[in-house]
Amino acid sequence: MHNLLTTLAYAAALSIAGLATTAAADAATLKVENLGNEPIALVYISPTWVPNFRDIDQQLDGNEYIDADEMTTFEFQGNGDCYFDLRAVFLDGATIDNDNANLCAADVWTVSN
Repeated sequence: MHNLLTTLAYAAALSIAGLATTAAADAATLKVENLGNEPIALVYISPTWVPNFRDIDQQLDGNEYIDADEMTTFEFQGNGDCYFDLRAVFLDGATIDNDNANLCAADVWTVSN
């Protein structure tokens, strides 16, 4: 299994005036399981209220992948949101989207191409 280095940045944060939240309350996880036959090169996680994926910069390190039949866990700031748009980009350039995924109900996304 390749060592996976992730850089997950949240480009937009939901701010609620007068409320302070702790990092633990904002923490979220997503497990991405690759059941496809091609390595996953990029993973994007965007809250549904962000208009499109170019507004965020979340990816696996340029030389790292999620190989077929492997799973990787991403930790990111969820800011109390449950619904996210997800995108996996395979090494061959094919993409799989999962719009409006409820990560509060299930934190595993199984991807197959």
